[in-house]
Amino acid sequence: MPALFVMLLVVIIRSVTLPGAGEGLRFMLYPNLEPLKEDFMAVISSAGGQMFFSLSLGMGAMITYGSYLQKKENLEKNALIVVCSDTLVAVMAAFAILLAVIVAADGLGSNGLWQPLGYCWLDFMDLWSEGIMMPLGALFMCIFIGYEYKVENIAEEIEQNGNVFRTKKVYAVCCKIVVPLAMFLVLFGQLQSFGIIK
Repeated sequence: MPALFVMLLVVIIRSVTLPGAGEGLRFMLYPNLEPLKEDFMAVISSAGGQMFFSLSLGMGAMITYGSYLQKKENLEKNALIVVCSDTLVAVMAAFAILLAVIVAADGLGSNGLWQPLGYCWLDFMDLWSEGIMMPLGALFMCIFIGYEYKVENIAEEIEQNGNVFRTKKVYAVCCKIVVPLAMFLVLFGQLQSFGIIK
């Protein structure tokens, strides 16, 4: 893992030294609040889609990571570490990738191939994975955990070996109400931003 981190640093150094990287840095670091004024819900749904894509919650990767933890681990602390680490690597990846893409200006799939639903392949896969499957998967997972599997079973697992589940009530409300509603709004917003729903 440290080797990947070092490689990412090397790519960042190369990206920021490319000719024209200053324009990419301005694009990344200078806030543009116009989209918030134009369509606030589209920004929220895109941010929600990116959040679930980035943390891999839609694919249940967090469950896989959790299966490798020892029973004595504090899950709340580990969840915080995962979120902070993910955010750090995402910002680093933005410096590594966005600057190079802005300088190179790739065509993103406009190469004459058949375009599903009128989108280039990259946009179509983005619509399918981030726009539909991830919010839908997160919606069903929260409904299943909140109403079928029950929060008490999650709490029992977390509280093994004397750990305290301090956020149990918040988790229950989020799992049963907040996240399903938010995922429905993210799904609706994603479908709207891709023009599937008017």
